[in-house]
This record gives sequence, C-alpha cells and structure tokens, in this order.
Amino acid sequence: MNKITVLKAIDSVLGRGLAVVLPALHKKPLKSAYSPLSALIIRPGGIGDAVLLIPAIEELKKEYPYLKIDILCEKRNAGIFTIYTGMNKVYLYDKPADIISCFKNTYDIIIDTEQWHRLPALLTYFMNAGLKVGFNTNERGKFFTHKASYSHDSYEAESFLSLISKITGKSYTFPADVPFLDSPVYPESHLYEKYVCIFPGATVKQRRWGGHNYAETAKAVINMGFNVVILGGKSDTEDADIIMQHCPKAINYCAKTTLTETAMLLKGSVGLITADSGLLHLAVALGVPTVSLFGSGIEKKWGPKGKIHAILNRHLPCSPCTRFGYTPACKLNQKCIIEITVNEVLDQLVFKKVI
Repeated sequence: MNKITVLKAIDSVLGRGLAVVLPALHKKPLKSAYSPLSALIIRPGGIGDAVLLIPAIEELKKEYPYLKIDILCEKRNAGIFTIYTGMNKVYLYDKPADIISCFKNTYDIIIDTEQWHRLPALLTYFMNAGLKVGFNTNERGKFFTHKASYSHDSYEAESFLSLISKITGKSYTFPADVPFLDSPVYPESHLYEKYVCIFPGATVKQRRWGGHNYAETAKAVINMGFNVVILGGKSDTEDADIIMQHCPKAINYCAKTTLTETAMLLKGSVGLITADSGLLHLAVALGVPTVSLFGSGIEKKWGPKGKIHAILNRHLPCSPCTRFGYTPACKLNQKCIIEITVNEVLDQLVFKKVI
C-alpha cells in the first residue's frame, strides 16, 4: 500500500469522523480596507492541479501586491513551484516538520485548494488565520469561513479562480491561449530543429494509450519531417522503450530529466501529444499546442481551453468515470482511450497547424 493510498484511507475514516463532531466556522465580514500581508495556499495532489492553480495565485498577487504567499504542496508537485517562482516559501505536505512549521506561522489568509479529501481542510481549520477559504464539497464546507461551490463541469483553473473571488469579491475569467508560465528552452533543443514532444504516461493507468500507438504516431511525425522527443518519468520507461524499438530516430529523455528540464524541452517544441496528464497542463501553461486523448477523465474539467489545443474523446456512455481523483476498474479494457486511432491524432496535428 503506497503513501497516497494510506492518506486516503486515513482521510475517509478520521477526516469524516472529525467533520461530524467539530463545530463549523462562521463567515467573517471582510474589512473595507482589507490588505492581507501573508497567505498560505494548500495544494496536495499532482502536477496538473498545481499548474492550473497558477492563474489564481497571480490574480491574488495582483489584488494584494504586498502579499507574501507560502505554498503547502506534495513532493510530487513541488517542482511546479520551482518553475513558477512567485511563492514566498514552499512547504511539503508529506513532510511532518513542514506541516508543524505552518502551524507555528500566523497567516491572514489560508486557501485550501483540495477538492474532496478532508485532511487539508482539517489543517486549515486548526491553523492560525483570520480568513479560511475552500471548496464546499462533502463535509468540508464547515471548516472554512468562506466557501466556494465546486462543479465537474467547470475548467479546473476557473474553479481555483472562484476561491479567489471569495476573498476579493471580484469575478475572474481564465484567458485561453495566453501562456501563464515561462521557461527557457533546453540547451540542446536547438540541435533537434523542429520537434514534437510525446508523453506516453499518465498516473491513472486507464488513461494510457499504449506504447505501440505512440510509436506509430512517432514514426508518422518523423516521416513528415519533424523530430520526436519522448518525455516521462521512471514509470513511463516501458512505453518509451517500445517507442524507441519501433522508432529508433526518436530522442528519448524519459526518466532522464527533472520537471524543470522537462518544461524546458516542452517550451522549445512545436507541440505535445499526450493523454490527460500533468504534462498536458504544463504545456498549456507554457503556451505549447497540444493534442490530448480523453476517456475516463473529465474533459469539461481538465480539457485544455483555446484554439491551439485539440481534444480527442470517444464520449462513450460509460465515460468519463473519474470522480474526485478516483477511477474505477474498467470492464471494457480502456475502450474509451484505446479506440482513438493514430490517424485521428495525426489529423489533429495537421488541423491545428502543429505540423
């Protein structure tokens, strides 16, 4: 049983129990000349959540220029806050000493951006802050002084912006096709001339298209006169090896780069092909065109917005099946994603003028 599974089990039992017995916090009126100086944002979870939180952080900083913002995130998404340098201090959610440090601090605002699990909301409840903001899902709403509704029909970046609205009283719109994260290009990327990135991975196995499909796509892209750069981590090496076996001209960076270096490779590319994944959202943030494959994941919630992004989705009756980070075992052998064809991906690359 891995650490994430253990935390979810604790959340289900302890979090739910405390949610029943603890008294609710009451909404506090904002002062007319409210000018907070310190804030803590809690963001456990993966890379995609962290990336799509950035526009909300930027709006908060615009509203309060003197605000110093700390982030309490997980080790697996902390790299985003190395690429994005707008935070005052980065604490790790999976490091007890860092959580203790946050308890010792006093903040004007705490924003819990977790969508469902209760433990981050409980931390918010017991930490020192005058204003506590979070999503009103399950029993979590009682832990906040200000709570925002949450819908699976809203793009995730817009959901995070709604949390900021509870503080400022203003409405925000996510600007599609406008980069909101910057990165230099990878030092060696100029050697590859025009190249397309392929990320064959996905944390949820039901979202994986398969190494052979990506290999056929890579061969076709190279035949069109472009290079192919493979991205990924240790868990993606099997698919990366399959791609290389069938397409030895591809350039394999899988498990060889940090998240910062991966962002640099994406920045220098003409586009990214991937499933619903954290690197998809990183490419969106960098302003890189994408072709993404959706099935079990919720397209309305996670599908990139804008003219430079193409989404392929079979829209089967059983999909999307993911809810609040949980994807059930598939009885149809991931039919929703496997049935997407290589030609459909290539057609979208051409349609979006990526290649």
